[in-house]
Amino acid sequence: MNFYDTLNAFAQKANKSANESKFMYDSLYTSLVKADHLVFKHEVYKTLLEENASEVGKFGDHHSCRFGQWYEGEGKEHFGKTKAFKMIEPIHEQVHTQAIKALQCAIRHDCLEPESQARITEKMRIAEESSFELFDLLRAMVKEGNPDVTL
Repeated sequence: MNFYDTLNAFAQKANKSANESKFMYDSLYTSLVKADHLVFKHEVYKTLLEENASEVGKFGDHHSCRFGQWYEGEGKEHFGKTKAFKMIEPIHEQVHTQAIKALQCAIRHDCLEPESQARITEKMRIAEESSFELFDLLRAMVKEGNPDVTL
């Protein structure tokens, strides 16, 4: 192998490493997003079970969480052209909207009342299903956004 071919092979390996590094970064960031949403849901359940009205105001909409801010900025810049990215916002919104609707019982202090349980259960079922769908879309987005990486 001549000098030119050797350097070209090194450059190709460097490009492959850079692509894999970006894929890993994207995967790690979306794992952080997933962890944030797990914490969000845990806090929702805790607030529901404790009927803690003073905590309800800390739950923001889908624009105010770390993922919502990333989605509208850096995420849009990096993944805005992917099919999965375009499908994320309404699903992400649904997670927050349903959880916030369920939390209204904490303000009324009637979360544990039998007449509230079906309504709360339904809202949180939708939030959970949307959360799993969001996680699937995040995986698809990372894969779509990194087409040169095959792991």
